[in-house]
Amino acid sequence: WHAPYHTYYNTKMADPTWSLDKLIKNAHWIILVTICLSCQSLLITYSKEDGRYTYNTGSTILWAEVLKFCISGGLMVYEKIPANFSKHSLLYSIPAFLYFIQNNLVFAALLYMDPPTYQVLVNLKILSTGVLFWLILKKELSSMQWAALVLLMVGCATTQIPQDSKESLFNVQIAGIVICIILAVLSASAGIATEWLMKKSSVKNDPLQLQNLQMYFFGIIFNAFGYLRNRQEDEGMFDGYDFVTCLIVLSYAFSGLFVSIIMKYADNMVKIYAVAISMVLTMLVSIVLFGYAPTTQMFFGIIVIIISILMYFNILTTETASSAPTRRMSQSSTNT
Repeated sequence: WHAPYHTYYNTKMADPTWSLDKLIKNAHWIILVTICLSCQSLLITYSKEDGRYTYNTGSTILWAEVLKFCISGGLMVYEKIPANFSKHSLLYSIPAFLYFIQNNLVFAALLYMDPPTYQVLVNLKILSTGVLFWLILKKELSSMQWAALVLLMVGCATTQIPQDSKESLFNVQIAGIVICIILAVLSASAGIATEWLMKKSSVKNDPLQLQNLQMYFFGIIFNAFGYLRNRQEDEGMFDGYDFVTCLIVLSYAFSGLFVSIIMKYADNMVKIYAVAISMVLTMLVSIVLFGYAPTTQMFFGIIVIIISILMYFNILTTETASSAPTRRMSQSSTNT
């Protein structure tokens, strides 16, 4: 987060060919996103008392947006980035609105299911993101990468198959499934809209912190409206807050900031795999914290997810992308 931060990532991560070497060098952001996303659903579930929330869920998202706005503004001041706003700034309202709807639906979904089930079903966005990635952003995926995405879907689905007739680790009501389908579509659309805004729109050359500042500004407006609309007459903004609730706010804020880095300098598919890894982590932690019983299918699904990761990032291939420049130079010299 220091001064040459945006310059470093423009030179180190903006390369469209995500080789294994680059993935390893920049794995810290992916790890941070994974941890934040895993903590998010675990903390939300832990915060429920007798199956309900004792605080206004809209206020937590609103404060997360305010925190992200303040951090982005502080980084702009520290990095001496000018606040150049224009009529094109209205474009940032599109992903902000989609994220507003998505974030509020997370709380509704977790009322009808446990965190592992939520993490599994929300990964329905994998294939829809891949399709939008191809249609809207015009990003080509290799046949192996498409196969890896299908495997990722299969792995996620396998983890929720009941074992024998006993109660499964994954239990969900129909309402939860419907909410998760809507969440998946919204998440894919919001992610693609954000990447398009950051890389292909008229504001693509804006520094990341300026882009974040404008997006979070609209996020504050939408979430303030949502909070005031659902607020009880005699309810205070911090009613029901405790230490866990504050951690929920922090998890939302920092997961959003870390995801923005991935969206700006990597792409949606890297984010998708970070979410998939967080799903696995959530499953394992839920066994310890909430006493869920693991199934054979769960471990089989995790193995399939790992294979998908190896395939998508070309880890199974002996020749990595790092040898590509040498190969292209030799071909060029041969042609000349």
